[in-house]
Amino acid sequence: NGIFRDVLLRISEKNDVRDVSFKTIKNADGSYDAVVRCEFYPDADENAPLTVTLAGNSLNETQAATVQNGRAEVLFRSLCVREWNAEVPVLYDLLIETEHACIRERAGFKTITIEGSVFLINGKKVKLHGVNHHDTGPKEGYTMTPEELERDVLLCKAFNMDTVRTSHYPPDPLFLELCDEAGLYVVDDTDLETHGTFYAKLPPDFDIISNDPVWAGHYLDRVERLYMRDKLHPCVILWSLGNEAGGCYCQDRMAEWLKERTDIPVHYEGAVRCARRGYDVISQMYPPAAVLHRVGEKCHEIPEFNERPYFLCEYIHAMGVGPGGGEDYWKEIYNYDNLMGGCVWEMVDHAVLQPDGSYTYGGDHGEWIHDGNFCVDGLFYPDRTPSNGAWTVRHLYRPIRVRWLGDDRFEVFNTRSFSDGSRYGLRLRWSDGMEETLDVEAGPLERRVMELPVQEHIDACEALGIEALLTIDTIDYDTCDVAATEQILLREYLPKAPETPAGLLLSDVLQLKDGMPVIRLEKLAEACGAEAPSETALTASAPYTVLFRAPTDNDRGLTAKGKLGRYISAIQTVQGVEQTGKELRVVTRIELEDEAGADTSGVNVTPIDGPVKMEQKSVNEEQTSTGKAVLTETTAYRLTGEGLLVTCVLQPAEDCDKALLPKWLPRYGKAFALPEQFGTVHYLARCGESYADMKEQHPIQEAIEEVTWMTEPNLRPQESGNRMDCRFAALEDGALRVTFTAVDRPFELGIKPYTDTELLAMRHRKDEVRTGTYVTLSAFQMGIGTGSCGPETEDPYCYPADAVYTLRFLISAGPAKIN
Repeated sequence: NGIFRDVLLRISEKNDVRDVSFKTIKNADGSYDAVVRCEFYPDADENAPLTVTLAGNSLNETQAATVQNGRAEVLFRSLCVREWNAEVPVLYDLLIETEHACIRERAGFKTITIEGSVFLINGKKVKLHGVNHHDTGPKEGYTMTPEELERDVLLCKAFNMDTVRTSHYPPDPLFLELCDEAGLYVVDDTDLETHGTFYAKLPPDFDIISNDPVWAGHYLDRVERLYMRDKLHPCVILWSLGNEAGGCYCQDRMAEWLKERTDIPVHYEGAVRCARRGYDVISQMYPPAAVLHRVGEKCHEIPEFNERPYFLCEYIHAMGVGPGGGEDYWKEIYNYDNLMGGCVWEMVDHAVLQPDGSYTYGGDHGEWIHDGNFCVDGLFYPDRTPSNGAWTVRHLYRPIRVRWLGDDRFEVFNTRSFSDGSRYGLRLRWSDGMEETLDVEAGPLERRVMELPVQEHIDACEALGIEALLTIDTIDYDTCDVAATEQILLREYLPKAPETPAGLLLSDVLQLKDGMPVIRLEKLAEACGAEAPSETALTASAPYTVLFRAPTDNDRGLTAKGKLGRYISAIQTVQGVEQTGKELRVVTRIELEDEAGADTSGVNVTPIDGPVKMEQKSVNEEQTSTGKAVLTETTAYRLTGEGLLVTCVLQPAEDCDKALLPKWLPRYGKAFALPEQFGTVHYLARCGESYADMKEQHPIQEAIEEVTWMTEPNLRPQESGNRMDCRFAALEDGALRVTFTAVDRPFELGIKPYTDTELLAMRHRKDEVRTGTYVTLSAFQMGIGTGSCGPETEDPYCYPADAVYTLRFLISAGPAKIN
């Protein structure tokens, strides 16, 4: 691929140092000895002078030596030093002076040991909050400037990441220097992968050269280059033998070579698929969280998993919307000492920036073999703008966690290994308006219980007629930044169905067109006792009943198996309309296509041609068994003095063959359309993209946004922008305001500048052309999971297709309120 990193050509004097090693030994009293060994060129003069200095942080020691047989060595004894770790990255200057030159390196003192199945840094248990990082950029590919490398390191720190796996090669040397300085642990990957050999044998075999002794010299060359270049960096905590290269004869030789030279443990995930299982640590990619539980309990069926530290070198694949389900992993990691943590795949999207500002990915450049958008799989967009996934992981990796135990008791958990709780403060924001700041008293990896006057605030909120919420900001006193925000719901308050009579007839406000509602907002405002400045209609979008979502990248498994496609192509037929007193009821039959007819294999889903079919039939039309997967929905409308109350019930039809239903229902919601002029949204919900298995990163609070801000700018458009736990949402066009209010329980809010059906056909950001304002109120939407390269959405975040579901909300209208 050519030269893509800086190359230094240097003329050396014969007495200049050729190589340096720095080894530290921790003594029983906590002091350190340090051995500095220097290697010279073959023609170096015997007895040539050399001085070595260690300085910084109140240390200043110098020793002299002379060259003997091309080498020189100095020993510093009983140094009183501060240890290096990612939370407090203390470094010292190592100065090596010869007659003509001075070498300056940054040195750190640390120990890495494994006791039983526990991984220790400086004698303390650690949890690695990691991410996989490539040297990559949208303009220059894998060439990065110093400023860009520093930006990436600072982003890791700002998003609570403390570990980087350098997938899948040694990074730019400057990156490691920056990790030393800023404080990031590094899993240093050897430049070794054998995917190309996978196709060289039938059946395919990753081990074809890794088990061939002929190749051992080439493997050793790779690991020697890694070690010799990076051995001085205190940030390195694991030497990694490469990635997905099979095993293990040649990898064994690499590990043996390292063990002769370094105390730092050896990592290689590929060994898990060989009889060896692992080297110093067990490593896996993308297991379900349940596997971590078995490893933590030391009851995994593979004995080696129970005997060594366990590390997730890749987990929760951050492709498109997501990653979901991360909290399930961290509940296990924090519960068991043998679970080290892991590295999210991955930090940054890979895409090519075009002159017009757009991004392209696999298949956009005429190539005939490609992975589509599979490399668009990062927490950050190519320009390093954080996606919602970055905020999700920042929350997972928060330094302080607070959990309500009931009554006045709260558990405070310090998730860091070296930072005392005094580094952090908790700013408590009660929803009754009171605020206070408390110090954290928990030590490293310690849980403490504190008491707060909960009932006092609940009573105050009840008197105000509002929900009781406690929002907690963790303040890092070292940086003066808010490291995380979390929220605890103490007492929920949601309105019940209104019973106040309306001054108008339901027919004045609501008309049906082929069974679909057309709501006259000016009349609805009149029914609510307000004036509307203009005549505007709120109409049903197509489809009105939404059971699908435009597949996310993490829905790859669902689309490949046709599970989402059956809902996308479902036929909705209005069966009848009946008036009962003041209530209008519409019955709709929803028939899912057979699995064979709904296959949507691949990353992208074939778009639907034309609108969803709607047919008007008599309510008394006789139904016959079809041997089909069929659902029935009843939508009831009632006009009150507070607005139009809508109650929707979805359930399997009487003639449904439940055995033909998919196991899960992706979503259940109702979709409405407004003119494009309704461009401003005022809502009370989680204030950012949230789904059932990734919502805690955003607290419930009021927000005002533009409609175009309500979706994520994924490089491949897909379902995005859902807001969970929504209490109300109001849209305005500058004059008129239409409000959707949750009744009995919150709904999930989706607002897009295009329909979900239109979204199905989109492949790039430039395809996201606005066609109006579309609002979907959902009783639920299944979680996201990490199925693009890992587990699909776990069962607790899914909804059985054969259950009965209810969605209730109130629609009201009036004059605009937002200036």
